Amino acid sequence: MTLQDLDDAGKDVRAWCFACARGERVDSNVWRHFVERHWPMGLDAAARQFRCRECGSSAHVALYPATRPYYPPMTATDFVAAIYFGSREAAKARKADSTAERAAQRLAEAYARRKAAKPKTTPRPPADLRLVWSKPDA
Repeated sequence: MTLQDLDDAGKDVRAWCFACARGERVDSNVWRHFVERHWPMGLDAAARQFRCRECGSSAHVALYPATRPYYPPMTATDFVAAIYFGSREAAKARKADSTAERAAQRLAEAYARRKAAKPKTTPRPPADLRLVWSKPDA
């Protein structure tokens, strides 16, 4: 089975590293890059072209067929609603960020004012003043 066969069948590729037990789904359109570079497209031979992001190994990588995620079809109304509510949500996030920044700035200014104010000092006792404990009568 080749990468192009998987793409034609509507499947993706799961790259799995047996050295560090890490896996990732790869779009099977990657076969086009293999054709451009004249690399072999069989799953076993193509696995040597993949490196693990965690450990950097290519000797322990294997490729397996994987199902593609399902994306439901969108009507024009759904598409417009997604754009509208997405931009509205982004605007709210920007507003919330600016509100948080203003609050943080106010706190920093209040802290600076408090720090700049003359600190209250407690009067120190004179240097020659000593505490004397009376000895109990025996």
